Formats: sequence, structure tokens, C-alpha cells
Amino acid sequence: MMRRARRWTKSRRGNVHVVGLSLTTVLGFAALSVDVGLLRVAEVQAQAAVHSAVVGGAGYFDGTNEGAVLAKTRTIEIAAQNMVFGSPVVLDPGNVEVGVWTSELGFFPVADPANFANPQFLNAVRANYVTEEFSAVFSGASILHIGSYTEDAEGMAVRARGRAGSTECWLPLAIPDCHLANTPPGTNPAP
Repeated sequence: MMRRARRWTKSRRGNVHVVGLSLTTVLGFAALSVDVGLLRVAEVQAQAAVHSAVVGGAGYFDGTNEGAVLAKTRTIEIAAQNMVFGSPVVLDPGNVEVGVWTSELGFFPVADPANFANPQFLNAVRANYVTEEFSAVFSGASILHIGSYTEDAEGMAVRARGRAGSTECWLPLAIPDCHLANTPPGTNPAP
């Protein structure tokens, strides 16, 4: 009878080890998934900030050197209105480029848009952003020993040239006037 009780307690000890190892593994993956979710949130916030900044800045291209400089300035200002984990997005002016984009050749940055000889060709703004370091929630305490992360975001916007064309209206109702909000003064077409 004593022999059977010893065997029973030995088999129970083995179960405790297996459960302990399984619980450690599950908790480790749960901690890692929290940090991966944190990275994803930072990536989405940073990318949204950069995209909104370059799209907003591209609206200021008007075929002049002043418009190109304003496009770069407004890109930086619009980015600062966005947040990544509660901190404003600060674009370094060296990471914001104004240039010429064509579908055949791609993007060519211009070093000094204020003195560019052919400002009518300037139509694109590109920005790169790296977030400030933010602390890992659980990975620093795990076997990964990662204490902090950063995220990169990149975006480019091109201002289309020319005006919108016309089309025949097949609807019984038509809107006779079109006004685009938040565009520079004098850039909306006449009705």
C-alpha cells in the first residue's frame, strides 16, 4: 500500500513541472503579444501622421518657389499636430524633401526649393520620421531583454498638374459648383 502512494505522488510531481513549464510559456507569449500590439499601434499612428502631413503639404504647390517652401513648412507644421503615444510628431527639416516626381523617373529631390530655376515642375513632398524611443511593456522583463522600441514612417504626396476635365452628367441632378476645402487661396476652379 505504501508503494502505491509513493508512485502516485511521484507522478503528481511530474504534472506540476509540466504545468509550470506550460504556464511560463503561455505567459511569455502573452507578454510578447502585448509588445507586438504596442509596436503596431505606434506604427499606425506614425504612418498616419506622416501621410496626413505630406498630403496637406502637397496642397501648397502652386508653381512658385514660395509655394514649394510653404509646402515643406506646412508639412512640418501638420505633422506636429499629430501624436504618437501622446508625444507630438516632430519632423526634422532635413527629413522633409521637396522635389519633382514623374511616373517614368520617380522622385528627384531639390536641395534648395527657394532658388530652384523651374519651380513650376516642383510637385512632390516626401518625409521620413523615426519615433522617439518608447519603453517595452513586458519584453524587457522576459528572455528577450528588449527595453525600448522605435518605429519608422515614410510618406510621399504628389500634387497633380492641370485642372479637372469635364464629363457628361447622366444623373438627373447635378451639383453646379465645386469648392475644395483647405486649399490655398485662388486655387479653386471657377464654377
